[in-house]
Amino acid sequence: MRTNGQKTLPLLDMLTSEGFEAWTPRRIVRRPAPGQGRRLVMGQTRRKIEVPVPILSGFVFVREGSEDDLARFACSPRTSHLPFRVMQRCGHAALVSERSVAGLREAQSIADAETQAERDAETREEAVRARAERLGTERARRKALRQVRKSFAPGDRVTVSDVSALAGLEGSITESHGTSAVIDFGGIHTMTVEAWRILPVVLRIDQP
Repeated sequence: MRTNGQKTLPLLDMLTSEGFEAWTPRRIVRRPAPGQGRRLVMGQTRRKIEVPVPILSGFVFVREGSEDDLARFACSPRTSHLPFRVMQRCGHAALVSERSVAGLREAQSIADAETQAERDAETREEAVRARAERLGTERARRKALRQVRKSFAPGDRVTVSDVSALAGLEGSITESHGTSAVIDFGGIHTMTVEAWRILPVVLRIDQP
């Protein structure tokens, strides 16, 4: 399913509370806690809070078998503040194999280990070392995502996630290479994109 990037995790929580087996990869970032202007003026260390953010912004996966219930729920007034689109292919809900999301699961595992390392860093020296290690784990996370494989047929209409310059654009597959594909966005605008960023064009389910 696809939704507004800022509503990814709220949508996940809502679906879970409604009994759907839903998942999206996420990681924890540390940000300054609000209301610390006085501490900043006095030169004190600003307290940090942990905030969950999605790894694949705007997308939530739901267990196969709940397609009909999900379609009905999408039309419910309860989803008016969290609208979403059910991705479709050939007139049916698009199915994603476990193999296709293996890279995303590994990316979350790496992010979880990174978060725990930061939590375990109790001294300034340990914090500096944790930040250095974070650079390495971020590279590992990116490497895992680049290993995601998807198969597309020439002519498939697709969109690209997590690339602001391509937001809202649709393209057509010209070549598929497993971990990447060549997309024609019209005219001379042809680009090779990593497979994990590519998703089929979705069919919007409008509210009643």
